[in-house]
This record gives sequence, C-alpha cells and structure tokens, in this order.
Amino acid sequence: MNKKIFVAQSSALSAAKPDVRCVVVANPANTNAHILSYFNKKVNPRNITCLTRLDHNRAVSQIGLKTNSKGENIEGVMIFGNHSLTQYPAIKNIKVNNKPIGDLVSQEWLEKDFIPRVQKRGGEIIKNRGGSSVFSAASATIDHLRDWYCGTEKIVSMGVVSNGEYGVPKGVWSSFPVTCKNFEYKVIEGIKLSDFCNDKIKVTSKELLEELDGADVPRPKL
Repeated sequence: MNKKIFVAQSSALSAAKPDVRCVVVANPANTNAHILSYFNKKVNPRNITCLTRLDHNRAVSQIGLKTNSKGENIEGVMIFGNHSLTQYPAIKNIKVNNKPIGDLVSQEWLEKDFIPRVQKRGGEIIKNRGGSSVFSAASATIDHLRDWYCGTEKIVSMGVVSNGEYGVPKGVWSSFPVTCKNFEYKVIEGIKLSDFCNDKIKVTSKELLEELDGADVPRPKL
C-alpha cells in the first residue's frame, strides 16, 4: 500500500525543481524515502531525507530525565539505521555537561533501559494514548527542516541515503549523525564505535534491505 502511495508521490514530485528538498515522515519512513527516490530520477537522492529526528529527540529526552539535565547540555546523541524497533541510539559518545554518560549512569541502564525505551517509544505512546505521537513528529519535522535549512554545528540525526558509511549498505536510506550548512548535510564519519554498536548497525541494515524486498523494490547495486 505504501509503495503505491509513494510511487504516486514520486510522479507528483517530477513537477518540482531538481533542487527540491524533501523530508519523508510517513512510515516505514526509510523505505518510503527509497521508493520516492527510486521512481523519480530527477531529484538528487541526497535531497530526499526521512525523519529520524523524532527518535533523536526521544533519546535526548530520556537522557535528560535520567540525569536531570537540559537538552542543550546533552551532546553526542546519534541514531543509526531504520526508524523501527531495530534503530540504534548509540550510547558511547553521549556527554552531559561535557561529562561522559558512563560517568553518570550505569552501562546496564544504557543497554537495558535507554536503548529499548527509545526503540519502543512510539508503540508505548500509542498504547497509552490510543493514538500516535503526531505532535511530537510535527515538532521533530520542524527541528529537522530548521537545522537542514539554517545549519547546525551540533550533531543531529537525519535519515539520508547511505554512501557506505559505518558499513551501512550503499544506496539505502539510513539514519546517521550529521551536521548541516547551506541547506546541505554532512554525515560525520570516523566516529569510533564499539563492537556492540557495530553489531546493532548490522542488524538494522539487514532490516533495511529486507524492507526493500518486501516492497518489491530492487536492492541498491553495490
């Protein structure tokens, strides 16, 4: 059903200028962004993004609540992979007031509470409220577009087309840590990740490819 919708959206997008920028919010956001790009060769794939800022904001919120800190004092939050239960909110590089998160909370809390809470937050809200977090998604979309357009030196998370960074298959849409300038984004490369993190990225990358198979869209040619 989503494939039909986004094939139609890609056709409508052909009327836009080639430098149009897009952010896909509807789920499965990563695969929908891939479909949108695959059926529209006019728009630069780099200009099609998907929303993982909602997950990023949730991660910041959870760290803030746990450490009694304000969001502006939390750095190093990064979401990798799919906007799904396999997404990975990386834990190694988070700092609160310039202190490593490991000095403030236990590794057990990070692995057994923080990561699953961020991954499952959407389902938790639906269960408790009887509806999705549409206003949080709207707010995250504003954050995504504001930082993309106005620029930010602070690392944020965006779903963008992979160029093979961090072992994510080239050509799929994945969340990465980015900075933005002049209505462009740059994936931050070279961040040292733990084996635990790399294993999580492999799991979510596998799911991204499987979703393409489910949508009957060819996998990217590597």
